[in-house]
Amino acid sequence: MDIVIKWIIIFAFTVPLQAISVVPLSPDDFSQKSIFNNWLLNRCIGKVEPESKMMDDAFKSAAVWLKFSKLPTDAFNEGDGLVEKYLKLNFDGSVKSDYNVLKCTLLASSHEATSLFEKHDI
Repeated sequence: MDIVIKWIIIFAFTVPLQAISVVPLSPDDFSQKSIFNNWLLNRCIGKVEPESKMMDDAFKSAAVWLKFSKLPTDAFNEGDGLVEKYLKLNFDGSVKSDYNVLKCTLLASSHEATSLFEKHDI
């Protein structure tokens, strides 16, 4: 048996399970810009498929980010406009799709999102 595989097996049986468990981050671990970008992403995903469990979850997740933001309400009103703009984009790919999650991901890391954040940053 390869030496690397042996070490992986030894590691797997000797490291306590708690040492490799996932610890969720707190909102304090995120910058205000990251909070805003995550809000944009969650809000956008929520608008992809109306009247679905995903929409409900995404909007509730966006509300959590909103709670920890220090930006004024106008930033989020304008952010909703950006969401609508990005969801109207058309992409072509090798596979037929609307690519809505891709649009949301691109929005969250866009220059427009950064400019909107900077415009309203306190």
